[in-house]
This record gives sequence, C-alpha cells and structure tokens, in this order.
Amino acid sequence: MREFARVMPITMFLKIVNLPLDRREEFVEWGLAIMSSYEPEARMAAQVRVRTYLKQLLDEREGGDGDDLLTRVAGWRRSPRFQSDEETLSMASLLFVGGLDTVASELSYITHYLAQHPEQQARLREQPEIIPKAAEEFLRRFALSNTDRLITRDFE
Repeated sequence: MREFARVMPITMFLKIVNLPLDRREEFVEWGLAIMSSYEPEARMAAQVRVRTYLKQLLDEREGGDGDDLLTRVAGWRRSPRFQSDEETLSMASLLFVGGLDTVASELSYITHYLAQHPEQQARLREQPEIIPKAAEEFLRRFALSNTDRLITRDFE
C-alpha cells in the first residue's frame, strides 16, 4: 500500500485535479482520517481541513481556463443544475476523498486476491486477452462503494 497503491494512483489523481504533488502525504492523511478514523473529532477536523482547502481552491479557480477536474467543478457554480456553492463544494470533497482512497484500496484488494490465487495470476499471464474482462470482474467483486436504499412503499 505505502510503496505503490498510495503513490501511483494518488499521483495520477493529483495531476488530474491539478493539486500539488509535494502535499500528497498531507492529503492522504486527511483522506484516511475521514475514511478510517474511529474518532468523530478527528474525522470532523479532517473534513473541516479538506472543505476549507477546497473552498479556497474553488474560489480561486472559478472562471479559470484550466482543464483540470477541480476547475471544471468550480465552473459548475454557474450552472443552474447546481443549486448552491455548498453542492459544488460537496462534489469537490467527494472527488478529493475518493481520489485519495478508492483506487489505492481497490488495488490493494485485487493484489491481495492475486497473491492468494497464483493460478489466477498464471491465467492472466497466459491469456492477456481476458484482462479487460478480469478488470471488470475485479471491480465488481471488490466494489468499495455501497449505496443503500430504503424502500418505504411497494415498488416494482
């Protein structure tokens, strides 16, 4: 995790959103505190840090001509689809935390599985044409996002 999964995908994410690479470790700490802390105070403090940082960033990038993802989110403030700055800030926060954790965690689960199933490793090496389907299956099998729905009435 420390040497690969929390380096390569997070570096790519930071480039996509045009955030400073030299703050990677700090950003990862914030994301881990939000996603993994059992202490509500630590989780809340990290959320405040992230939202404060992103609010300032969105303010700076609004109306900018950058082609990075957070500049685009800042531009959404002018869209009638989004009802408030709070909504775009929440979207930016979701992107930030997801970008710092999701791919790294997913890679960890897949790598762990392959380490325990060398026959599957061999199959992927011998049949590289199945890699795209295997990748889809890994994403399904080790899905990180769960959305719950509560049905309050009969529904078809």
